[in-house]
Parts: sequence; C-alpha cells; structure tokens
Amino acid sequence: AWPIQPLKVIVPGSQTSTTIPNLRPSQVYHIRILAENRLGLSEPSQVVQVSTLEEVPSGSPLDIRAEAKSSTEIVVTWEPPPRETWNGNLLGYHVGYQILSPDTQQSQYTFKSVEVRAHFGGEATLQGLAKYTPYNIIVQAYNSRGSGPSSNAVTARTLEDAPSLPPENIKCQVLSAQSVRITWEPPLPEGRNGKIQGYKVTYHSISEWFDIDDQETKMIQNQYTTLTGLNKYTNYSITALAFTDIGDGVRSDPIYCHTEEDVPSAPADIKALLSAPNKILVSWLPPKRGNGVLVAYTFYMSTLEDGREEGTHKRLLGPDTEMHEIDRMQPTATTCQFWVTASTKVSKVKDFYKF
Repeated sequence: AWPIQPLKVIVPGSQTSTTIPNLRPSQVYHIRILAENRLGLSEPSQVVQVSTLEEVPSGSPLDIRAEAKSSTEIVVTWEPPPRETWNGNLLGYHVGYQILSPDTQQSQYTFKSVEVRAHFGGEATLQGLAKYTPYNIIVQAYNSRGSGPSSNAVTARTLEDAPSLPPENIKCQVLSAQSVRITWEPPLPEGRNGKIQGYKVTYHSISEWFDIDDQETKMIQNQYTTLTGLNKYTNYSITALAFTDIGDGVRSDPIYCHTEEDVPSAPADIKALLSAPNKILVSWLPPKRGNGVLVAYTFYMSTLEDGREEGTHKRLLGPDTEMHEIDRMQPTATTCQFWVTASTKVSKVKDFYKF
C-alpha cells in the first residue's frame, strides 16, 4: 500500500529528470510523478518500481562465542548483523583468527570462509591451531559487494596437551663414585602445550645385557636433581621428559655420564699351595667390582714364629697378574701369611690368606 506521507522530491517544472538521494542499498522503491501548476496537483503517474544496488554490509555479526574443542580446535558461533545493515543478500561470513600476543596486528589474521546458514547465523570449527594457545577471533559478514566491518574480537585458548618437545640443554655433573647432578631447561615454548607440572628423569647403566626393567625413573618438579646410589665407575644413560596434566611429553635424546672411580673390592678366591719343598704358589682372581681401572696388585707375605710376626715383605705386581710364586722359604718357618691388594688410582683393598 502507498504510505500516507511518502518521501518526495520537488524539482523545477522545466526538468524531466532528477536524482533521489539517501536511499538504502538493496531496497525496492515505488516511484510516482505528479505535475503541479498554480491551480494544484495532477493525478499521479503509474508506479515505477526500482531496486537500489547492493553495498557491503554496514553492520557486524552479533553474539560471537568461541570455545575450545580440543588442543588444536576452537568452535566459533555467531548471530547475523541487524537486518537493516545487510545491504543485500548475505552470502556468508569470514572468520578471522590470530595468536594473541603483545605484537599482534590486524593484518596478521588468517581467515576462513563459511556459507550463510538457514537462520543467517553461523558456526565454524577452526582446526590445526597451536596447542594451549590464546587466539583472537573476529567475524565479518559478506555479500556480493564485499565484506562488512569486523566484530569485536573474542578470545579463546586451545586445550592443553602433552608436551611435543623434550627438555632443553640437559647436562650432567659427576659428584662422586655414586652420584651425579642433572640439570636441564624447560621445552621451548612452542612445544610445552600446557602448564609444565614436572619432569621425569630416567636412567640406567650401560651394559650389553640391558633390561628395560633395570632402568629407574625419578619425578621432579624442579629443573635439577641428584641421582644417588649409582654403581661406581659406571657409564649411565640419562633421559628427561616434561609432563602436563594431560600426560608425558617427548623424551630427550640420552646423555651419558660416567661415575668416578673408587676403591676396588678385594681380590677374589686367593689360594696358596706348595709348588716345591721351598716354594709356595699364591693365586687370586680379579676383584668382583673393580670400581675403576686396576693399576696394580700389591703382594704381601709375613712369617709367624711362635705366634709372632717376623717381618712383612711386599712386591708390586702388574694389573694383569693373577699368581705369584715365593721361594727361599726358611725350613723353620711353620706358618706364612699372604694377602693381596688391588689398586685403582683412588686406593686399594686387600684379601688375606694364611698358609
């Protein structure tokens, strides 16, 4: 129906054309023309129907909501702009997202296009995002003429995940024959994927017959730990990983750490027997625990007369020696004592035998 008070434009009688300003985009208008003289108005002409062209939307989408779906996905929903700001038929939306950081700039948005839905609102799932990372998210409506203004940014953070990078700069400091100090730094920020709750340090001695059950793991909240009770003069493989509430991260490559030398255990299975009427052969086996590189054996002998020790003699022997023969024994000597010590660069321990 024709409105009671339609908008009108008055032009001089000499004109046969005019421009009607301030119309709304993508609207249908009915136009009638009336002539006027000093006696009054004529009857209106027939109605002419004219549609204005579309323009880019002048309003932004409303009620933007963003919620993390996983450690790499965020779901975004929104409502359409006010109807009077569409300026044409809405074809869809551009969803922009960027990592929230102090140097964030408008040009750094990545956009995903979504077709308009039946109710003209929209939903999009942003995928392939960085884990446990805050994002700024905006939405623009678009029609055939282009994109409208962006909505205000909303922020959402992807969920946590297990770390995807190992701890950095793992170092070992040997403290003694049975202890080492291990230090490290957190994984790089892009690989933490959440709040680091602690670290797990796993270690085992290097041997040909390594069994996975032989390794030990220590859980630590700091960035250092001391491993104690280790085997002496032993090479250890040591790895570390960080963990979040979600789970364990990537294990580091092993570092190798060798405990220091210490006093060896006593030579094993020392024995003595007569090899001739005036000779005794003494034999032994290497220490069960060398605790280092053997550098020598020291052979000791003493004789007893009526329970009294009549002097002690010693001889330094090479580290590969496992027997020694003694001659020039005095026939009156009824009891002989022998003992052997094994030595590393640290010290020595003896085993004793009485003959």
